[in-house]
Amino acid sequence: MAEYAVTSAFAYLGALDLSDQMTDWSMTGSGDPLDKTTMRNNGGARRFKMGLITTQATVGGFTDMDTKDAILMAGFQARSTKAFAAGNVETEGQPCCVMQIVKPQLQQHAGQVGELAKDSVQVQSTDKYGGVRGRLLVKATSVSTTGAKGTAVQLGATSSTQHLFAGFFLLGTAGTSITAVLESDNASNFPSATTQVTFGPLTAAGGTWATPVAGAINDDWYRLRVTSITGTWTIACIAAIE
Repeated sequence: MAEYAVTSAFAYLGALDLSDQMTDWSMTGSGDPLDKTTMRNNGGARRFKMGLITTQATVGGFTDMDTKDAILMAGFQARSTKAFAAGNVETEGQPCCVMQIVKPQLQQHAGQVGELAKDSVQVQSTDKYGGVRGRLLVKATSVSTTGAKGTAVQLGATSSTQHLFAGFFLLGTAGTSITAVLESDNASNFPSATTQVTFGPLTAAGGTWATPVAGAINDDWYRLRVTSITGTWTIACIAAIE
């Protein structure tokens, strides 16, 4: 892929679509290199084994005191576990990052006189998988009916040493109830779809991190389908294999 200007990045954090106020985002992964060098190392160099891993992401942008600020503060105070996703292109099928997170840092700062108030939030992975690279199946979309939503994406098969990951986001104002499933199949028209993950029934806005599904899964196509809905919801969904 050639160079490109970042003009349509997105970030979903729990019930928040940060995209309207965000100006920048970043994600950093790190691990503890544990020294396992012995006298019989034979290679003449130190040897290491990866220990605990950590993935952190930061989203900066303009403050919205009416809604965004209150929700960010509530999530920070609750120290609750949520789902987070971000990417440089909010187009279905494009790459993005997704992970299960806690929110350890919230920075609110007004800047200089006459400037727009800004804030930033830092999130940190809270499971052994850290951040995973996935694809956007459904970008932030308002729905009120059942059926397949977004775009079917060919993620590839899941080997016996890999897992299927998924994050499902209910953004903004909650409807009444919604249930959705992540389906797989071996063809893009899903003639014999298999449910891999069920989200719900859910009754509150927020981000849901699915329990990772262990491979092997031979199917390579994935899509989101709403199976039951009451009211209108704004949804988004990301899936990944790693």
